[in-house]
Amino acid sequence: MKNVAVITGAAENIGKGIVRSMLEAGDTCILLDKNEATLHATLSELDHKNNSFEYLIDISDPPQIDRFIKWLSEKQFQVNVLINNAGFESEDSLLNLSLDSLRTNSRVNLEGTFYLTSLLAKLMVERKQGNIIFITSTHSQIIRTHPLYSSAKAAVEMFMKESSLELASYGIRVNAIAPGVVEDSSEPTPSNYIPLGFNQQPQDIANSVDFLLSNKARFITGQTLVVDGGFSITHTHHWIKQNKL
Repeated sequence: MKNVAVITGAAENIGKGIVRSMLEAGDTCILLDKNEATLHATLSELDHKNNSFEYLIDISDPPQIDRFIKWLSEKQFQVNVLINNAGFESEDSLLNLSLDSLRTNSRVNLEGTFYLTSLLAKLMVERKQGNIIFITSTHSQIIRTHPLYSSAKAAVEMFMKESSLELASYGIRVNAIAPGVVEDSSEPTPSNYIPLGFNQQPQDIANSVDFLLSNKARFITGQTLVVDGGFSITHTHHWIKQNKL
């Protein structure tokens, strides 16, 4: 069965890679983003007019989410997949934390993501079928000295686990994918700091999404799949041994 998917933060990098992969598989994709020019350009580039749709939205604004859900109903989309990819990355340190960053971090990474998930989950529950994936980060577990971003991604992963348990009886699976730094390119480039030897591309995350949406992952829920080429498990001793530090 082909999917009808909502993808947030769909206009660039990881989101765009996920959309491209799903469209090529014949799925219908509804691209959500707040950057109108980039969203238009992405939709034009992908050129799947019959099964791709765009919706301009800032998920940090709850009324916009309410209007989007109403739009889905009016268009009679039977959404069975949600990819929560939109995010805000603050580089503020603890001692240089701004109130604006704190609020934006909360509204985008937590409030908007959680609210949209709740509303779409209700629609999936009615049909007892669905699949929800959160794009988080390896920094939900390892330090990056960006405490707002890292803490938000850790919170999202716990929200994912809670949601997976609540929705399991309805046949809805909920998981997360935690990338490292994703290089927005079509070809991998060498890296001395990734154990596998090269930087990851959006396609690597898209491949993981494809797996979690497939029947091969039918018994997987409430889990975080780390996709980072081994970066998060390295240690100083590894780089010394490899003569790279």
